[in-house]
Amino acid sequence: MVIITYLYSKISNAMKKFISFIQAALLFASGTVFAQKEINVMAVNKEMSRGLQPGYMVNIPEAKIKDIRSAYEKRLEENTKVNAKEVEAELVNYGAVNKNFSEHPFIIYARLVETIEGVELTAFVTEDSLNFLNESSSPDKVAALKKSLHDFSVEEYKKVASKQLEAENDKLNELKKTLDSQISDENSNTKSIGSKQREIENYKSKIETNKTQQAAKTDQIASQKKLADGIADKNTPEYSLAAKNLKKYEGEK
Repeated sequence: MVIITYLYSKISNAMKKFISFIQAALLFASGTVFAQKEINVMAVNKEMSRGLQPGYMVNIPEAKIKDIRSAYEKRLEENTKVNAKEVEAELVNYGAVNKNFSEHPFIIYARLVETIEGVELTAFVTEDSLNFLNESSSPDKVAALKKSLHDFSVEEYKKVASKQLEAENDKLNELKKTLDSQISDENSNTKSIGSKQREIENYKSKIETNKTQQAAKTDQIASQKKLADGIADKNTPEYSLAAKNLKKYEGEK
C-alpha cells in the first residue's frame, strides 16, 4: 500500500508539472492568438439612413456589440470637439477628423450589427453630405479609410483574444488548485484524475491549433513575399499593392 501511494504521488507531481507547462505555453501564445482570424475590409453597397449607399465593412471576430460601439464612439471623437451621436440606429459624427484621410472635417455614419461570428461594422463616409466614398473615389482616401477600419478592428480583436486567453488561464489555474487540494486524498484523486487528464489534453489541443494557424499565417507571408519579389518593376502599382499587403500580413502575425 505504501508503494502504491508513493507511485501515485509521483504521477500527481508529474501532472502538476505538465499543467505548469501548459500554462506557460498559453501565456506565450498571448502575443499571437489574435491572428487566428484574418481581418479584411470590404467595399459594399448597403442600406443606411441616407438610403442605399456605398460604404466599407469589416467583421470583428467574437466581439460584443456594446464593446465595439463604445470603442468606436471614442475613435470617432479623437482629435475633434464634436461628439458622436446615435441617430436612427447609426453612430454618427458630423465633424470627424483624420488627417490621413482629409485636411477637413468629414461626416461618418457607422452601422453595427452583432452576428454569430462577432460584430459587423460598416462605415459610410462623405465630405460634402452628398457623395459617399466608394471604389471610384480618390485611392488615397479609400486606402486611408480602409487602414483606419482595419487597424481599429485588429486592435479590438486583440482585446477579445486577450480576454479569452485570460479566461482560459484562469480555468487552468483553478484546475491546478483543484488538483493540489486533492493530492492529499488518494481516493478522491483516483476518481478525478481521468477527467483532469482529458482537460489537460484539451488545452494541449488548443495550443496545437494555435501553432497550426500561426504556420498558415507564416506561409501566407512567404507567398506574398514571393509575389512581391517576383515583380521586376518596383515602381508599378502592382508592386506597391503587393508590398503593402506583405506589410499588412507581417503586422498581423
